[in-house]
Parts: sequence; C-alpha cells; structure tokens
Amino acid sequence: SMTPFISSSSILPISITPLATVTPFGSSLAAPITLCRQCPGYVDATSSLGSSDFSCSTSTNHVLCLCCLQPMPDRRTDPDLSIPPQKCDVCSKAYCHMYWGCRKYGCRGCLNLFKDVDFSGAIMDGIINDNYYESEVLKNYIREKDLTIKNVLESCMSKLDNGDYNSSDSRTTRISSSTRTCYICAMRNFKDLVYQYREDIPSDDLPSEVTRRHNCYYGKNCRTQKHNREHAKTYNHICEQTRF
Repeated sequence: SMTPFISSSSILPISITPLATVTPFGSSLAAPITLCRQCPGYVDATSSLGSSDFSCSTSTNHVLCLCCLQPMPDRRTDPDLSIPPQKCDVCSKAYCHMYWGCRKYGCRGCLNLFKDVDFSGAIMDGIINDNYYESEVLKNYIREKDLTIKNVLESCMSKLDNGDYNSSDSRTTRISSSTRTCYICAMRNFKDLVYQYREDIPSDDLPSEVTRRHNCYYGKNCRTQKHNREHAKTYNHICEQTRF
C-alpha cells in the first residue's frame, strides 16, 4: 500500500502513537494527519473522554499541550462555556489536563483550578525566597502544628480570596482560588502566598534561634540568601529591604 505524504510545512501538529490506528482524513495524499483522541480513526483502549460527543472534522485546528506535547482540538475561543478549559488564565499557554486528563507520566495536573493544584512535599525545599533555611523553619512549623501542605494551600486561598494576600501576577491578572492556572504559574504565585503565610506566623510559635536574628538589610530581595546557607541562617529574611 502507498504511504500517505505528510507535508512538512503543515501548521497542524503531527502525533502518531503506537496505540493508535491511523485513518487519514479524506483520500488526498497531501492532506496533513493530525491524530488526537477526538479525531475520527483514533483507536486507543485507554482513551477516556467522559461524556464528550465532540469529534474533530477536517477543518479542526489543533494545539499541542505544553506538558505532554500531544495535540488536542483547539477550542479555546469557542463561546460554549461547558467546554473544559484548555489554557492558563495567567500565561495563556495551552494544557490538556482539564480538557481530558493529561497522560504525561508524573503530571500533577498541568492545568487546574489554583485551589486544586497538587503541591507535593518536595516543593517545600526553597519555597520561601529560594532560601533553604527559611523554608526549613516553615516546614518545622507545619510539622509541629500537624498541618499539611494542603492545609497551607487552603489557608492561602482563603486569604487570597479575601484580599489579605496577593501575588506577583495579581498586578496583571485577577488571581483567585478559582483561577485556571498551569503548574508553573501556580507554583510561582503559591510561593508568593506562602511567604505571606510565613510572615503571619506569630513569633511565639517559632524557636528563639529564629526570632532573635537581626534583619538582613536586603530582606526578602537578598540574593546571598539563595546560595549562602550561613548567611541565610544568621539573618532574618522575612522582612522588607531597607538598604538600596
């Protein structure tokens, strides 16, 4: 049989997986093949599309999920509000997790509501200012209070929605617990919120070796704290910059 020709200049992403049985649209040998889970001819025993009855046509544009790098129908501008989100509200990049579930190994949910993002324990290392000592202080507090990272997230989301906390992206985007965020944007904004959470911890709930330190002149903006552990331990960096 003749092998279909795939144009290298096609704007459509190409993805042919071993699990799929490829049936090119039409009979034209020059037609580009875009194979996503909703393209006719896609066969995959592990496919789970829920109750969606959408099916791609020959004119359907596709976009790549930036996590798994697999194509999905581009429905980002469709006015139908029942279509699951396909892009981050902060950076506008495309991700497929909320649309049909990302299949990349290790994906924690590349697109999710901010309040539902899965922040594993590993991200606590350096979460405050990329300062491992200050982050360790927070981890010890969380452990002693029998809290989890999920409890911290819930507290931060409540403060965010009430206007008590804000994040760096709040200047350009309305950030709330219901904002659809990719994992990268969620992590960046969560770090801002966790700093404020740490700032709110009463001194009485922290060890004396933490509270008796003098403030660093450069505060939370200090660059030395990120690579000099002795400096990070000697000076407090949960404070504003006073020397410029």
